[in-house]
Amino acid sequence: MFVFVEPEEKRNPASYSNSPRETLGTEEGQIVVAAIVAQPTLKRQATGKIIEILGKHMAPGLEIDVAIRSP
Repeated sequence: MFVFVEPEEKRNPASYSNSPRETLGTEEGQIVVAAIVAQPTLKRQATGKIIEILGKHMAPGLEIDVAIRSP
């Protein structure tokens, strides 16, 4: 089983896959902070690991946490 993370930033169109041991127990619909572990190639997409779970989509105060971590 793999978990797929879709970037919030539209300038970065790639999705990332995470192995189950690098997901911190995330659930579908949560907003997370992820780090790229391996860059994408022509034959595979980028892989990464989740380093922080911010919360469920549309949770109170979540937009502040997202804005603080945005580039």
